[in-house]
Amino acid sequence: GPSLNALVFSSLHAGVPLADAEGAADRALAFAIQWRSGNQQTALIARQLIRQLRGLTHSPVELSDASFDEAAFLQRLKKWAIPVHLGWFHAARAMGLCVMGHHARAVDAAGEAEPAMWTLKGTLIDFFHHFHAALSLACHAGELQDEERAAARKRLEPHEAALRLWAEGFPEGFAAADALLRAEIAHLDGRPLQALAGYEQAIAAAQ
Repeated sequence: GPSLNALVFSSLHAGVPLADAEGAADRALAFAIQWRSGNQQTALIARQLIRQLRGLTHSPVELSDASFDEAAFLQRLKKWAIPVHLGWFHAARAMGLCVMGHHARAVDAAGEAEPAMWTLKGTLIDFFHHFHAALSLACHAGELQDEERAAARKRLEPHEAALRLWAEGFPEGFAAADALLRAEIAHLDGRPLQALAGYEQAIAAAQ
């Protein structure tokens, strides 16, 4: 159910080995199928995200593998039009693309997630959405020209504010992410000393 899916994402946030996280995702999916839970879709998304991060999908930019067709799955989600499932899907896509270094694609996926994220407010997937959207925007903005860079920098602001709230509410869990983002923003803004200090702060907070 929802608690098992939350456990899967909690394990990712805690740095649990991906093979173990995939095992937890498989158990969450099996439970959802056995009890015909409405959380089958989110459990499946979580499992495929972990498989992407492990390099077990067809390519680093997709969730598809031999048993899962990403395009067909998304078409079903759009047909059913359940916002929480669409939010999970696109936020997970953004996370995977960000971690794999495909920042422009991650920015697009995070944008697709935005209309549905109200259904996930305050959940760990909400945190992941803001974190990976912000990191991807910061990294991608460095590749853009002045006007586009300024627009990307502006888009960072609500994600930056959201992460600040997460870090203030539970610094033990989220201060490292907040510090890393602030370091990336300092790097983007041409403040190398502040960026270096921020990276060191992020490392210390994560230990």
